[in-house]
Amino acid sequence: MAFKVLGRIWELIAIMVFVWVFMLLIFYIIRVLVVPLGEGVASLGLKVLFGFLKVAISASLVLAWLFVWHKLYVYVYNRNAQKLSKRCIKVGRDKNPPR
Repeated sequence: MAFKVLGRIWELIAIMVFVWVFMLLIFYIIRVLVVPLGEGVASLGLKVLFGFLKVAISASLVLAWLFVWHKLYVYVYNRNAQKLSKRCIKVGRDKNPPR
C-alpha cells in the first residue's frame, strides 16, 4: 500500500520537474531569441510591429507550454483512472460472485 502511494508521489514529482524544466526552457528561448528581435530599428512603426511580433511569439510559446502540460495531465489522469477501474472491477468480482 505504501509503495503505491510512493509511486504516485514520484509520478507527481516527475510531472512537476518536467513542467518546470520545460517552462525554464521556454523562458530561455524567449530571452535569447524573442527579446533581441528588432533591436536597432529606428522607425516607430517598425518598433510597434516588432513589439506585437514579440508578444505574439511569446504568447504562442507559453500556450504551447500550457498545451503540453494539459496533455501530460490528461494522459496521467486517464492512466490512473484505468488502473483504478480495473482494480474496482476485480474487487467487485471477488466479493459478489454472480448467482
